[in-house]
Amino acid sequence: MLADFRYALRSLAVSRGLSAAAIFTLALGIRAHTAIFTVVYGIRMALGAHPRSLMRLFVRRSLTPVVIGAIIGTDPMSLAIAAILLTVVACGSAYVPARRAATVDPLVALRIP
Repeated sequence: MLADFRYALRSLAVSRGLSAAAIFTLALGIRAHTAIFTVVYGIRMALGAHPRSLMRLFVRRSLTPVVIGAIIGTDPMSLAIAAILLTVVACGSAYVPARRAATVDPLVALRIP
């Protein structure tokens, strides 16, 4: 199993460009999701939703496609490591904007530029 783990890390190191592009695309998509749904979360907060429930909702909606893709596309060890890495990046990319969106004043979130 340790040999498989080392092989997976070597495989990821060889395709650095592809790994970087996948991580960048994932982070960009989650940030775009935040920008689009800030108004929706503002409405929910104005109606009385708790910020913690909004953060859970946002993180769950952001991570669902990542987890489904990791489960479907996982091939033994190398893809499992890549799936774990992408899930960690997705968690970070989802948590920071979710926390920011949960603390936004509803009036500011509802203001359309």
